[in-house]
Amino acid sequence: RGEHGGADHIIGLLRNVTQRKRTQAVMQARMDLANSSASMSPQALLVETLDKAEALTGSEIGFFHTFSEDQKEIHLTVWSTNTTRRFCTAEGVGSHYPLSEAGVWADSMRDRHTIIYNDYENLPNRKGMPPGHALVRRLVVVPIFRGQRIVAAIGVGNKHLDYDMEDAHVVTQLADLAWDIAE
Repeated sequence: RGEHGGADHIIGLLRNVTQRKRTQAVMQARMDLANSSASMSPQALLVETLDKAEALTGSEIGFFHTFSEDQKEIHLTVWSTNTTRRFCTAEGVGSHYPLSEAGVWADSMRDRHTIIYNDYENLPNRKGMPPGHALVRRLVVVPIFRGQRIVAAIGVGNKHLDYDMEDAHVVTQLADLAWDIAE
């Protein structure tokens, strides 16, 4: 009760700091990548980028694949540490095949924009997976551009919640830096 017999009042202020914390985490990850890049091979840097992208988006799997100069062939480059250790036994590093034969994960390269598939299993144009490939439930794939040309694509998958454009933004920020350093 107030001094004059009125009711006590409580005034509170709530502030959602989730976005700010995520931005700080992305900036820290970018600094970590830049600082450690001098002692890493380009391939190790890309794996580290995937590991950080998975951690920041709550993902379980990830890949970083390059695109041929003529924009017609995909080169399977690296997968995240978690993907190769826990989820995928399929062979593929160093192999390549035409973009026209790639599954829906390569829609980002065909359509030249970020894709988010939160119901991967029910996509109508989905192609099969090779034996030992990680199960995919959800997926975000970001093409990496240099000028008008796509040079690579980075993807993370199997977050327990749906992906959104904020996840894609996080992946883009890490991928662009990693590509510049690796190049």
